[in-house]
Amino acid sequence: QLFVAYRNGRVDEAVSLGFLLCWIGGDLTNFKGCLSNQLPIQF
Repeated sequence: QLFVAYRNGRVDEAVSLGFLLCWIGGDLTNFKGCLSNQLPIQF
């Protein structure tokens, strides 16, 4: 779905801003956990 919307030039209609913010937030927290060598259950 993302690829088709990108190819058609309508990515802003296919993906919501909230979804992108949650996705980026999850990636950033996962990256922080990788840098600090934490397990998923540690805070």
